[in-house]
Amino acid sequence: MIVRLYPEQEVSPGGVILPECARETTQKGVVEAVGPGILLTNGQRVPVGVKKGDHVILAKWAGTQFEDDGEKYVIVWQHDLLAVLKPETTED
Repeated sequence: MIVRLYPEQEVSPGGVILPECARETTQKGVVEAVGPGILLTNGQRVPVGVKKGDHVILAKWAGTQFEDDGEKYVIVWQHDLLAVLKPETTED
């Protein structure tokens, strides 16, 4: 799957500039593309548990990173996902 990464926070919510070693050890992003799933040796396919548009958390060094038109992306396997974030809901 391909995940578009959120920009890294260089300033804390309190306005403190964060050095690179103090930044988060995880990556957050949104799923941009998903493959058909893993093909098992018995011929069955295990579907991927996320879909395009899901917001996810990845391990900091997971996958292969690349950049396209200034956006950072990472190609990862499903087992590299740490969590799927629930979409924020608005109450009327």
